[in-house]
Amino acid sequence: MTSPDKSAGGTRTGIAFLALFLGATLLGSLIAPQVFNLLLGLGRRWPGLAFLRDLEFESVAGRCVMLCILVGFFPALKLSGIRHVRELGFVPGIRGRRLLLRGFLLGFLSLGGVFILGWASGAYFIQVDDKFKSISKVVEIFAGSLLLAFFEETLVRGFLFGSLRKSLGLWSAALITSFIFMIVHFARPELPISPVYGNWDSGLQMIPYMFYGGHDSNHYFPHMLTLFLMGLVLCLYFDSYRHIGMVIGMHAGWVVAMRSGGYLFDRQADHLPLLFGQSDVVSKSFMALLVAIGFLAWNLHKRRKAAPPG
Repeated sequence: MTSPDKSAGGTRTGIAFLALFLGATLLGSLIAPQVFNLLLGLGRRWPGLAFLRDLEFESVAGRCVMLCILVGFFPALKLSGIRHVRELGFVPGIRGRRLLLRGFLLGFLSLGGVFILGWASGAYFIQVDDKFKSISKVVEIFAGSLLLAFFEETLVRGFLFGSLRKSLGLWSAALITSFIFMIVHFARPELPISPVYGNWDSGLQMIPYMFYGGHDSNHYFPHMLTLFLMGLVLCLYFDSYRHIGMVIGMHAGWVVAMRSGGYLFDRQADHLPLLFGQSDVVSKSFMALLVAIGFLAWNLHKRRKAAPPG
């Protein structure tokens, strides 16, 4: 039976997490039009910033919401009852760096292997994008993937799962967190007509389209199940190692493999569509789902071996 203190802790975590996301979405939507107009103005005024004129409102709004999440993160931690970053799995020392590297290699090699297997079987063919020939693009992929993994794992695994695990137990917390992790990845708004000038309510008008996915509906399965299982795998690895470095590394490795593979390979859509899908995005294929199932099975096997007899 869950103790009243633990139940209250879970409630506080849920309230803090909900307040963080709803507050950040609302505030980010309200400031996005002003930021969008400012950037467009700078692009028109300064030739060196002309690239800003090509920005899409949805992209600016998404960045504004993310910035608001970052600003509200520590107040949300305080509201949830977390007092130290150690409770999020950040434990200083060489072990953390080793786990980060180990996790990265596991993630990168597992999904990178899907591209190699696809190339060997004729499902992919090598066609290097010109952008990938630039050192700056390679650095951007690695740095961006690491920052993304750091942000998502700190928020989802460190904050949400770490707190819920104390009050609800491992499996309930892992299932809830993985479901949220899956849903968040479909929060990519696509407006019918993208604004060319930001009115005060342009961001609010975007909210009903937050989970629009009509352009992508044929890939909901197995993509949704893959994301859910990957989230579950990350929860279990975080629980096993008790250090967030491992899951940040795995997450970053997966993202680097997916992005790099997208620049290095093209899909032969009519070849092995059941295994490799018809999309260039490897996470939407059954092969990626098999990778997630493999990680889950291995983690469960290790847990069973480590469990005390009887």
